[in-house]
Amino acid sequence: MQTLSVDRLVGQTLGNYRVERLMGQGRLSAVYFAQNMLTGLNGALTLFLVPEHFSQDAHARFIQRFRKEGAALTALQHPNILRVHEYGEHQGYPYLVTPYMTNGSLADIVKRQGRCDYNDVLDILEQVVAALEYAHRKGVIHGTLKPSNIVLGDDQNMLVAGFGLMHMLQMRGVEQDNRPYGHLLSIADTFLAAPEYIAPEIVQGQSIDKRSDIYALGIILFELLSGKPPFNGPKPLDVAKMH
Repeated sequence: MQTLSVDRLVGQTLGNYRVERLMGQGRLSAVYFAQNMLTGLNGALTLFLVPEHFSQDAHARFIQRFRKEGAALTALQHPNILRVHEYGEHQGYPYLVTPYMTNGSLADIVKRQGRCDYNDVLDILEQVVAALEYAHRKGVIHGTLKPSNIVLGDDQNMLVAGFGLMHMLQMRGVEQDNRPYGHLLSIADTFLAAPEYIAPEIVQGQSIDKRSDIYALGIILFELLSGKPPFNGPKPLDVAKMH
């Protein structure tokens, strides 16, 4: 796999999208503003930074899993789910394209105003439940539900983003990791889920299902009504173990 300079991706074409500028980068991914060359619509292209130290077999296992998850995510079509328009690979690095969103997220609302009005909470809850119910029927579990990946659409409706990324990006199943709680880490050695919202079975390394998403939604509901999540602390693992 070639070493990739994230800055040099600007100006290149990936699938149907021309990469216009780098918007942000972390250990796990780089996010670009991109434009669909066929429709002219703007998109956010997320390139996942596969570690260079991965063995050829580990990289192959990760790409195989990415392709399977990518196909499932592009098939999700619901008014309360942020679409995945396209997925692919560039020089061995996988990417997803979603709509370019500018209206902020549920996390921004909570940060700005604290606790929310009961009627607003009911409206938010109804939309998120509809998205989860649809995805669960399709066999897709979110696993990392949190306020920051519930984004506002142009008509101020709620769109759930990030479906399937926990399973797609976890280290487990790609390379062996015998560290305690290693199952909570991504391929970039970062914490997979926000510890404030993680379900207990995820922390314990057990298999997850739709109940894990329901638990996270319950934590979000608590935060919407009180202005803060029930568990907080300086160390992510300590917070996760509080659940």
